Amino acid sequence: MSARMSSPVLVGRQRERELLRRVLERAAGGEMVLVTVGGDPGIGKTRLVQDMAGTAAGLGFRVLTGGCLDVGEGTLPFGPIVEALRPLGTEADEQWRSQVLGGSPALATLFPGLGLVPDAHGTTGEGQVIEIVRGILDRLAARQPVLLVVEDAHWADASTRHVLLYLVRNLRAPVCLVVTYRLEELQERYPLRLLLSELHRSSRCERIILDPLSRSELGELLGTILGHPAARATINEIMDRAEGNPFYAEELLAARDSTTRLPGELRGLLLARVERLPRDARPVLGAVAAGTRLPHNLLALVTAYDEERLSECLLAAVQHHI
Repeated sequence: MSARMSSPVLVGRQRERELLRRVLERAAGGEMVLVTVGGDPGIGKTRLVQDMAGTAAGLGFRVLTGGCLDVGEGTLPFGPIVEALRPLGTEADEQWRSQVLGGSPALATLFPGLGLVPDAHGTTGEGQVIEIVRGILDRLAARQPVLLVVEDAHWADASTRHVLLYLVRNLRAPVCLVVTYRLEELQERYPLRLLLSELHRSSRCERIILDPLSRSELGELLGTILGHPAARATINEIMDRAEGNPFYAEELLAARDSTTRLPGELRGLLLARVERLPRDARPVLGAVAAGTRLPHNLLALVTAYDEERLSECLLAAVQHHI
């Protein structure tokens, strides 16, 4: 089994980091700003946002972070909002907690981690909860600017999507809201496409799509892990296989002395993406894996698919970023 190896520093992304720094400065100046960060799995969305959070903390921001979960057919209402707000309930200053959180019994019922007294009567509607969340952010931002990060919005439940849209339209406080998502999910998840289309319509929104690392950046990434410049052959091999994806590159570097060509964690991630394709498309991927450039007529011959069927399978693979 190979040990996971990660770069101790964020490599590349200078343009994105400069943009995020400017966004934070705008928020610190009193604006409400939104940033969406999209990219393939492993491309470095979380790493970039973590770097931004460190910068924000240095500028005096209160950093709140929550992530959406893939809970299948179930739902986890306000999941990332609950996670982001939970640390506020552990503040030692009881007066501060009361002033910022507002002491709402309804909030205590829905977010027990905040340490408030729950309401023993009645229920709380989604609209009331969303307004309570807005009020908390308003009061918190009156004391210091706030960075609110919601990761993996492709898994967001309806309540989380609604609160994000409401905050973008109604917050008038020094808050920077960052939303990350996977590009590949845009084809399958209509709610995500709808959410992003609404968010991107806002004049407050800045959009970032993360590209793969260049060959020189990948070489730098490998060098920071190894502690010395990586050999050209190592860089070329990993670049050819990882195609600039930092996570893939780190996994492949960790397994370079292993008898297994593909690390288990990376294999699982790739197979999970393949399994979401139409069943007909999988034999086509197997044929394509034989080489990087194959004539269309050869693929048709190997798969025994007619022109229309083969084109549909290839289109599905492209749309899923495979």
